[in-house]
Amino acid sequence: MHRVVLGYTSNVGIEELKKFSEVVPWYAVRTRCHHERKVVKLLEVKGFDVLLPKYRTWSRRKDRRKVIELPLFPGYVFVQMERDYGRFKEINRTFGVAYILGRKGKPEPIRKEEMGSLLILLRMPERVRPHPYFKEGDRVIVVDGPFRGAIGYVMKVQPKKYKLIVGIELLGRAVAVHVREDMVEKY
Repeated sequence: MHRVVLGYTSNVGIEELKKFSEVVPWYAVRTRCHHERKVVKLLEVKGFDVLLPKYRTWSRRKDRRKVIELPLFPGYVFVQMERDYGRFKEINRTFGVAYILGRKGKPEPIRKEEMGSLLILLRMPERVRPHPYFKEGDRVIVVDGPFRGAIGYVMKVQPKKYKLIVGIELLGRAVAVHVREDMVEKY
């Protein structure tokens, strides 16, 4: 049995990624806020194969700046295992675990294509960064640029131009402004 925790560190190579079988399904495990690393350690002790993708970024402290590692998917770790309800219960009883993602209360594996794509992307971890997932109707706040602080709704996503059209209500009317996706966050 192999137990590997993957992150940004350069010592994670393609060979370690290949250790994970493409046949055995992956499950997304929701954790309590900021408990990802603790859950990984506890699940490893119990013999589970666990994946915690991480990325490096600069901290936003006022007095200094330093590089820190953060989870690529905050609040989630990935566990690879065969479908076994006894093992699912063992995961759910682990401190820091909220639940295993699924439908109608039953754990459901992540699609092979999605997990395969994630593993491929993790082969070049210095290029992997989280990206907001916006859809029409999402409420957002502009965090950068001349419209900083404005709150509105995503009216249209234009992926080829990498811009969002955000409607901002003023006096019962809406205006549309073009902003880049990296300039807004969900509100």
